[in-house]
Amino acid sequence: MKHKGAVMFVKNGQPQRVDHELKLSEGITVQPDGDVTLKDGSKLTLQDGQMVTLDSKVTTIPQEMTQSLDRESSGGSASGQTSPGASSGSSLGPGSNSTLAPGSSESSGTENR
Repeated sequence: MKHKGAVMFVKNGQPQRVDHELKLSEGITVQPDGDVTLKDGSKLTLQDGQMVTLDSKVTTIPQEMTQSLDRESSGGSASGQTSPGASSGSSLGPGSNSTLAPGSSESSGTENR
């Protein structure tokens, strides 16, 4: 997702900045500048307020999530720090469970199942 110019994903319920290329087991690649390559090879650039689901759908970030991001960023908990090795619950925004890679863990910038 892209919110206030920052490209982020949600892992274990916590928003984190995308600060390096993020390759997901679903075949989606996300760049820190918001460029996204979908599993079919098509490319897009996230605009502020957009998110991509795990099934490669681009949608608007729900208002409740943007409000939550605003609260967390003003409180300092959305610092953009990542936690390599953390498991499950990754997302670029809300979805059924997530929108990046639920049940996956990050290793060297790559999401694996």
